[in-house]
Amino acid sequence: MKNILFAGCVLAGLMGVFTACQNNTPKPADTTSMHDHGSGDHSHIYVCPMHPEVVSDQPGDCPKCNMKLEERHPEATPNQYEMKYTAPPELKAGSEVTLSFTPRIKGNETMAVPLDVQHEKKIHLILTNSNLSWFDHIHPEFQDDGSYVVKTSFPAGGKYLLFADYKPTGADHQVEKITLDVTGKTAAAKTWSTAKTSATTEGGFTVSLTSEIGKFVDKGETHITVKVMKGGKEIMASQLENYLGAKGHAVVVSTDEEKRYLHIHPGVEQDRLHLAASFGKAGIYRGWLQIQYEGKVQTADFVINVVEGMGETPHEHAHDGGETHAH
Repeated sequence: MKNILFAGCVLAGLMGVFTACQNNTPKPADTTSMHDHGSGDHSHIYVCPMHPEVVSDQPGDCPKCNMKLEERHPEATPNQYEMKYTAPPELKAGSEVTLSFTPRIKGNETMAVPLDVQHEKKIHLILTNSNLSWFDHIHPEFQDDGSYVVKTSFPAGGKYLLFADYKPTGADHQVEKITLDVTGKTAAAKTWSTAKTSATTEGGFTVSLTSEIGKFVDKGETHITVKVMKGGKEIMASQLENYLGAKGHAVVVSTDEEKRYLHIHPGVEQDRLHLAASFGKAGIYRGWLQIQYEGKVQTADFVINVVEGMGETPHEHAHDGGETHAH
């Protein structure tokens, strides 16, 4: 009888641990009702700031990017935001232009929309041409009228894509994709088919990306080790300076018509940069990684072939301080 009772206690304990693990796992958002989240505390919900589809009834970390879940009240209705964009009527290649961006709530365009500071800036503006052969990363600055303004120029004529990356205070992360036309002589057509996972920057730094499973996959996370070399010597993560509040910034855009966008902030493992990328779809991607060394920003560009396959989950691989979000 004692053995039976002991076995029963052990089984009950194991069931309790299993149930607790299940309850601590962030649950996907219910698109029909934000109030249905299991048996936890219904007075609050917790949402990932980078992945709004990750919702839990308990505090914890996002299983996709390891960021701390933010508390939200379930009775609050999420607002739909948009970025109003204005520019001169004609944009000419090689000429400086002023671009203006104003965040607005759809249906309530007169309301001011405060933005959170994310990596030292309120808006990260990623610019690229339509064939993804040119890249820039700039930051519009706040004006008294509520707009954010930046001066820039475009190297050639043709179509360009602007990704305005921002977070309204109290709301989810937003990315607005803007298409514009620039007049002038167009650059030579460029297509991408051959993978390039090692690149040399203008400053002579060689940066290479290595997937820990030997390939870049569309499902789960692809964990990528970044190696930086200069003059035959490796530059460790501890030698890199913070650039915009992080050891690096990576932007990835798919070459298909969808132009899927990922913005990744690497963590550090064994004194090397480490990326955890959730591509979500197979195909060819262009990538740009920016680091700073001795006061100068270095940009390395890549071509990444993402194939069908399953990567790791965040709980299978611990990494320090990385963030990612995709749109």
